[in-house]
Order: sequence, then C-alpha cells, then structure tokens
Amino acid sequence: MHEHLRSLSLAPWHVLVLVLPLAGCPSAADQRAQDGVDALDRCDMRAAHEAFADAREMDRSRADIALAFALTDLATLSDDPAFAAIAPRVGFDRPLDSSLLWGVDGLLDRLSREEHCDSLTPWFRSTFPHRSAPDGGPDFWSTVDVTLTLGDVRDVLVALQPRLTEIARALEQAAENLEADGVSISGGCGLSARPLQLQAPELLALAAALDVAVAAIEMAKGYDGSIPFHYVFRGSNDREVEWVAAMNAGFLVPTDAAAVARGRSMLHDAVELGLRAASAARTERGRAHPANALFDWTAMRIEVLDDVTAFGTVGATALQTDGMQAIPRLSPALSIDVGSFLTTPFDGTSEGPVWIVENDSFGPYVRTNGDVFERLLAPHFDTNPFADGAPSRSFAIDWSDRTGARWLDFFDPDERWSMAYACD
Repeated sequence: MHEHLRSLSLAPWHVLVLVLPLAGCPSAADQRAQDGVDALDRCDMRAAHEAFADAREMDRSRADIALAFALTDLATLSDDPAFAAIAPRVGFDRPLDSSLLWGVDGLLDRLSREEHCDSLTPWFRSTFPHRSAPDGGPDFWSTVDVTLTLGDVRDVLVALQPRLTEIARALEQAAENLEADGVSISGGCGLSARPLQLQAPELLALAAALDVAVAAIEMAKGYDGSIPFHYVFRGSNDREVEWVAAMNAGFLVPTDAAAVARGRSMLHDAVELGLRAASAARTERGRAHPANALFDWTAMRIEVLDDVTAFGTVGATALQTDGMQAIPRLSPALSIDVGSFLTTPFDGTSEGPVWIVENDSFGPYVRTNGDVFERLLAPHFDTNPFADGAPSRSFAIDWSDRTGARWLDFFDPDERWSMAYACD
C-alpha cells in the first residue's frame, strides 16, 4: 500500500525528510533515499539523483521515492550522455553541468540571494559552457555544425525516450498518492528561498507533457531526417536554392509507418493523462489555496479548463478512432479526420514541391506554394476550408484578460516567484 505524500524536505532543519515507515528498522530503500537527502543537503543534485534512482529500483511501490527520483532526474537531465555526445556539434566547448543551475553559487542560489545584476551577467558569460556566451563570442548559429541534421537531433531524443517515460510514470505515481493539500518541498541551494507545495494537477500535466514528447519522438522515427538542422531554425540566409532543395526533398517524407502508428497510440494515452490533469485542476479550484503552492489553481478560469477538456476529449477520440471529428469551439462547423494523417503517414512531398524560389524584382526569396498545401491538407477535412468562397471561421474562445492580473495570480501567486528569484 502506498504511503501518502505530505512533505519532502531537502535540508536537515526541516522535520520530515521522506515519508518513511513510522516503525521498524529502515529498509535498504529508506537508507539509500536518505543518502539522496544527504546529497541534497550538500547541493549535490547528481549524487542525490543516483541515490533516489537506486532507492526506486529497490522499492517501486513507494510514491515518495518516486517523486524524489522524478524531480532530481529532471534536474540532471542536461547531464545525460546523449546530450554530451551532440553538445560540441551545437557549439558547447565544455561539458554540460546541471550544477550551474542547482549547485552552490549556481544561478538559482545567486538569484535567491538577489545578487547584483552587474555581477550576475559577467558570471554567466564566463561560466556557461558555450562558445557564444563570452563577450565578443561568435553568433550562436555560426557555432552549429552545418552537417548536423534533424535525424541527428532525433537520435539524441530517441536515446532519452526511456528516461522521459520513467520520469512521467514516477510523476503520475506521486500525483495519485498525494494528500489533499499536496506535498511540500523546501531546502537546497536556491530552493530554500521559497519552499513550495506541489499539487496533483501540475504533476499530472508535466507527466502528460513528457508523454507527448515521447510520442512525438516515436512518430519522428517514421520520417526522413535529412534536413540540415540550421535550415529549419535559421532560414534560407542567402542560400535560397540549396534551402528549397533540401526542404522539398526531406519535408515529412515517411520511412516507417509502424513508428507513426506506435506514436499515435502513445499520443492518445498522453492526451488522456492531460484530461486527468484538467480534472484534478477542477478539484483544486474548489479547495483553499495553499500559501506555498507552485500555482494558484483557484485563480484558474473555469473557461480555460472547459476549453482544454473539450479539445482534449475530441483529440483523444480522434487519436483512437478513424473518421471525422468536429473541431470544438469553431464556427461555422468544420470536421477533421486526424487518423487520416496517421493511418497512412502524412507525406509532405506527395503533391509536389512545397517551397519555391522566386526571382522577381524583390528576389531571390523563398515562398510557399499555396496550391500544394491545399492539395495536401484539404482531403483531411469534411469540406475544403481553403477553397475560394469558403466561409471565414473563428474560435469561440476567450482567454483574454486586459490587465493580465488573472494569469499572474495563477502563475505567480503573491509574486512569490518573481520576487524570490531576481537580481538586484
């Protein structure tokens, strides 16, 4: 039977460290988890993660250890060997080190002390391990290996898939075993400035977001990865002909239908988990707001949750079954067959070149071929939304707030984050 999570303390001056058994000798998992807490006292996030990972392997039923594992695993994700392998190709000249954020005199520690901005910027420029960071350093994109492709980047993400999935499952397990008011986390370098309360909605939402990422990576396995990485983010940059040729040759070219099908099923499960997060958020709206909560769910507008639920419900159905589904909140009505993009993987090259080089008086420049886009997309809707004479459509969604105060109340309750982490 799972222990309910009440408090997870990262420093010895707090009474409750982990929800350990109240009687009997500590188990091996307890002892290894305590090693993790001791490492956090030293602000050694890497050693803490190793200890919590060991403890989780010893006892996977423990939700408190699952949460400690998930949080420290996320905190050290940048140290993964998959990133280390590709880092030099995107301009890093020293190993990536998560202690720059979490360690003694790391970014959070300095911000929590309100270090002067004039000293913080030089520290960052001299410490961050990228060639573009120092004053006078080269432009970021000039440090990127021109032979790096989207497929190379995808391979890094594929290597991270098991790790992201394990974090998601640990977060889900923790969310399912929280006390009503959540779990308290405090201590550690920087974190002690603002102890915080984690609640079920954000844990479930984060788990769902990680599952979406894993599903997208899985579907990416089913497509060509030959496009140069910097072409996607930097644009044509006076090499229009080369750019257009590379993009037209590699844009969403399917290579493995089975990977796309697997990703579709995984994405469906992620959306279902997101709906559980929305449901948990509704529950929290009806409770008193804990003073140290990460977000103030009582300030979340019910219209936002209604819209998220409406789109999530239709999305889950569309990902599970083929056929037209009406797009929520859209007027006039329009339906889309999401499955038709995935049952037979969408081929971005099937209707001809999507991009064209124009050489008129303003050229050369790149433009998209609207006719090709229409032929690619129109068959997936019940009526052609791009046709001449098609009605103008709009979403009946209003998340606006003239002052933005309502959103700040949710994301930054009582200015606890903007005031806690800032340079002077």
